[in-house]
Amino acid sequence: MRRLEGGLATLEAASVTIAELQETLAAKNIVIAEKKIIVEKIIFDISEKSKIANEKAKAAGIKKADLSVQSAEIGKAKAEATEELKAAAPALAAAKLALEMIQPKDITEIKALANPPDAVKSAITLAFYYYVRDSND
Repeated sequence: MRRLEGGLATLEAASVTIAELQETLAAKNIVIAEKKIIVEKIIFDISEKSKIANEKAKAAGIKKADLSVQSAEIGKAKAEATEELKAAAPALAAAKLALEMIQPKDITEIKALANPPDAVKSAITLAFYYYVRDSND
């Protein structure tokens, strides 16, 4: 009988311990469920932000490709402009030299014309703008 009473006491103690553990487990399950909800929200936020970041990265890649094309076009245009400038340099030097050779009597002669030809008007206008620009430098 003692043995049975000892076994019964052990079963009762185990039953009490199991009840306590079940209460602890139930409380921890509540905490776990709350934390699970929080974690799911965080995962959702991260996935949404990842989608946005991927879209922005894709847009940035496209923009980078466009800028590379534009940069190449700009480089080509710059090279062409530089070549044209080099080609125009002798003509500009000749024009400067010709401008320096103008004498006051030449201007008096042009003033005397009542209605100078268009070519003369264009030449005087260009000389004026060159002179004004050159004197401002």
